[in-house]
Amino acid sequence: AMFGSETIIVAVSGGRDYTNEPRLNAVLGLIHKAVGIQLIIEGGCPAGDGGADERSRKWAKRNEVNCFSCPPKAKKYGWPAAGPRRNDEMGELKPCLWVLFPGGRGTESAREVAIARKIPRYEVTYGDEDCIITG
Repeated sequence: AMFGSETIIVAVSGGRDYTNEPRLNAVLGLIHKAVGIQLIIEGGCPAGDGGADERSRKWAKRNEVNCFSCPPKAKKYGWPAAGPRRNDEMGELKPCLWVLFPGGRGTESAREVAIARKIPRYEVTYGDEDCIITG
């Protein structure tokens, strides 16, 4: 396996407004086929229809992959600090890949956590939504 003997944990972040479900399904499906995802970690977005977080949760349920929600702890940290703290918590769970769908400052914060922790990133961009895989 690509990641040795460790549990295949994949973190997913993206905008609360991200609605391209077919794209998200295709990306997670591709990764799942390649490595066999054992756990999805998503950020439990409480806003709107849940954006990329809710869509990754739905993907996990449909594909019988365990899913862990790591929502922002607003009562504990207040806004806006709760968002980046949540991303730190996701990083502490040591995902072996962090999938980043298009988003705003929160997604950028997740990207920074992945970089700081040297977690490989699979970044989906808008535009033609090509994927770039970075170490």
